[in-house]
Amino acid sequence: MKPDITTPGAEVGERWSSPAYLVFAATGTAAGLGALWLFPSLVRQYGGGAFVLAYLAAMLLVGLPWLLAELSLGRIGGADPLRALAALHRHEPSWSWAGLPIAVTGALALSACGVFGGWALDVAWNGLAGIAGQAERGALPLGPLAGQALFLAVTAAIVASGMRRGVERALRWIVPALFALLLALVSFAMVTSDRFGQSVALLGVADFSRLGASGMVAALGLALLTVAAGCGVMPGLGAHACRTTSLAQVAVAVIVMDMVVALLAALAIFPVVLAAGTGPGDGLDLLFVTLPPAFAGTAGGGPLAVVFFSCVVLAALAAAVSLLVPVVHALRGRLRWRRPAAAAALAAGCWALGAGALLLGS
Repeated sequence: MKPDITTPGAEVGERWSSPAYLVFAATGTAAGLGALWLFPSLVRQYGGGAFVLAYLAAMLLVGLPWLLAELSLGRIGGADPLRALAALHRHEPSWSWAGLPIAVTGALALSACGVFGGWALDVAWNGLAGIAGQAERGALPLGPLAGQALFLAVTAAIVASGMRRGVERALRWIVPALFALLLALVSFAMVTSDRFGQSVALLGVADFSRLGASGMVAALGLALLTVAAGCGVMPGLGAHACRTTSLAQVAVAVIVMDMVVALLAALAIFPVVLAAGTGPGDGLDLLFVTLPPAFAGTAGGGPLAVVFFSCVVLAALAAAVSLLVPVVHALRGRLRWRRPAAAAALAAGCWALGAGALLLGS
């Protein structure tokens, strides 16, 4: 069957071959931008189950409509934010440039994904070296800058290979592997950790006295971050959806899978930090400051750390691929660049931004 190319800016072979890939791409973006690394720390900070309910409500009342609107905008308008807004304002061509800040935001989010992914890759690399006994022999670590370069190079290579041969093929492995590794971590904690019951209680027992207005605002902010509001990624993904694809079903599936990822991540993290007696941490502090020593103090912590930070790498990679796709299409549409050149140039620029942030200690 020939792909549907009836929407503005569509190209032969650029449609998702199945709605499942659109779900995978959006779910990977949700996991990489917030569900995996920010949700657990906010749960511990804002009353456990109370925050879970607040986040679920925010996702259903705000995240779901926003996600559906952005996917629809992309399918109606085209493959990048500038083209999408131009299609919606055909009588006012100047409005097309209103999509420029959205494209810039997406590029900045991609740079942040490169930093997180490279950092997690460095931690996982060092964990593998420790397991193999290389650390004692003075093996050099990968390093955050090199990890970021490798991460963004892989991202660019995936997107440069096209939607079918690159993006879909990568997502076919990345998202199922992410779920499988998270399930393995939770299953291991369920069998071996005496803190697993306490971890379940953290998610199930609601302390609304600790939620407050700040917790509700945090839940709303996490919901918007999870659906990548204003980054241009969801319109970019929706632009490749066929006319026969039910975007409402896709959006619901993404919300459900995002909640599953968030809960699995919490159940994988909580037993480790509770056993180590550490504080809840705050987002990146929990991920890169609290967790590595907490894993080190746990029986079998080395392999567990490698598996967990591999999950972080996979989630960040899925998000980075999804973020790069619409920006590449924007360059192709406006400047007529070839896909590999656009992907490489954007990856290099994002590496430079991330490297500057790392060197400045941000």
